[in-house]
Amino acid sequence: NYARRAQRVDVKKLKLNIWRDLCTRSGETSRAKDMEKVVAESMEDKKTFQEVLDQLPSNSSDKELEDISVPYCFICLLHLANEKGLTIENTESGDLLIHQN
Repeated sequence: NYARRAQRVDVKKLKLNIWRDLCTRSGETSRAKDMEKVVAESMEDKKTFQEVLDQLPSNSSDKELEDISVPYCFICLLHLANEKGLTIENTESGDLLIHQN
């Protein structure tokens, strides 16, 4: 099945949300309202791609979530890896481990 309508994803905003998720410690919330002014320069903990995907609903509106897909998130993660010097490694469980050099 192919998509019947065009998806409109604000890639810049999605990258910002993913970066905020990566920079918050596990267990902390990174609500968009609370993090509006704060954007960290580096990651503190290692995170898995699944953890990042699990945090997205708390930082995005319902309308945005309709158009966001795993491939979009992965592409944004690759862009962030290039921009921020992140390392993405495969784990034994099949997930991706993300950390900063």
